[in-house]
Amino acid sequence: RDCPVGGVTLSGHHIPGGTMIHTHTGAMCKMSQYFKDPYTFNPSRFDPTNKRPSPNVYFPFGIGHRSCIAKHFAMMEAKLVLSRFVQNFEVTFPEGYKLDLVERMSKYPRNDVMCTLLSRF
Repeated sequence: RDCPVGGVTLSGHHIPGGTMIHTHTGAMCKMSQYFKDPYTFNPSRFDPTNKRPSPNVYFPFGIGHRSCIAKHFAMMEAKLVLSRFVQNFEVTFPEGYKLDLVERMSKYPRNDVMCTLLSRF
């Protein structure tokens, strides 16, 4: 999104008109004023029974009229793939193994993921 002609001032910083502005959603998810223990893996923080953060803080598929057209399909597909994976495999990691993640636009493993997949069938 481009800053409007004439620019704007945000938190005391002037941003000239025409400057491209990008909101880094990954950084938003690491802000302790919005998420308790933001660096802790805690999927239950998104449980519908828990207090939700502002919708303007967590938006993995974008927000507004430019949001991802396939977000509902992507969420449904992710649930389906994950459920089938968990139904079919038991995943184990070597004792003491720590997954080292790299964060760019999304997170991914720095090195190979060391795990064992055991078929449940």
